[in-house]
Amino acid sequence: MKRRPSSPRARRTRSPLALLAAGLALVLLGVALLYEPEPSTPEQPPVTRSARTAPQRPLHTADRTLVRAPQPEPTRSLVTGPGELPAPGEGPRADPAIQRVLRAAVPDDLPAPVARQVEALGRAVLVADVTGRGRPLWPAYFPPGQPVRAFTRMRVQATAAQADGTNRAVVHLVWAGADPGGTYRDGRPHTLRFQHTNKPTLQGVPWTPVP
Repeated sequence: MKRRPSSPRARRTRSPLALLAAGLALVLLGVALLYEPEPSTPEQPPVTRSARTAPQRPLHTADRTLVRAPQPEPTRSLVTGPGELPAPGEGPRADPAIQRVLRAAVPDDLPAPVARQVEALGRAVLVADVTGRGRPLWPAYFPPGQPVRAFTRMRVQATAAQADGTNRAVVHLVWAGADPGGTYRDGRPHTLRFQHTNKPTLQGVPWTPVP
């Protein structure tokens, strides 16, 4: 049996309906794709770090939450630098350090034999000044009858001499001792000046103390 060709009218009737159905299907497909939920991933359990597995956090000085462990206090030593003095009350073992500091602070502008000579003289004059012993050796410097405020337990800790103009020298001293009231203190400074003479004095050296 022969198939009858469709009439133009029938084709015109079905074509808009087919196009409308196809368009509607496309619209529904787009809406379905638009609202399709994203695939969910399984929830991961929270990661807990133990004290052993936690990574070390870099330490920054600006971090105000950083708690520093207390540092042990350094032990005090008498090994000091050129400009550092040991603490008061260290006793005779501090004298070498005080001598180094004083020597570094005073210009080394005298010949070594002269420096040793006036330093030794300075020690003797200082002892006479603060204890009264040996004052008759320098009657011009210690007038007879001058009262003595005698110190006890006196010890010279350091000396250093330098030039003080033409034919003059100055001796810087640091000493320790107890005053007449019994107060003991070390690190006491003292300065003495000496004039070079043309003949030896009673001590056999050509130097004499001057005010």
